[in-house]
Amino acid sequence: MQQHVKKQETDPLSKKCYYRWVKALTTVENLVSKSTRVIHAFDREGDITEVFHQVRQL
Repeated sequence: MQQHVKKQETDPLSKKCYYRWVKALTTVENLVSKSTRVIHAFDREGDITEVFHQVRQL
C-alpha cells in the first residue's frame, strides 16, 4: 500500500486521476471572456489540494 502512495506522490500531475479536473477548468477559463465569472463544481475527486491551487491561479 505504501509503495502505491509513494508512486502517486511522485507521478507528474498529468498522470494523476484528478488531472482531468485541472484540464477541464483550465479549458473553460480559457474559452470564456475575462469579464465572465465561472463557478466550478466538482465531485469528490475534485476535492484535492492541487485542484484548488489551480483554481486560485486562474
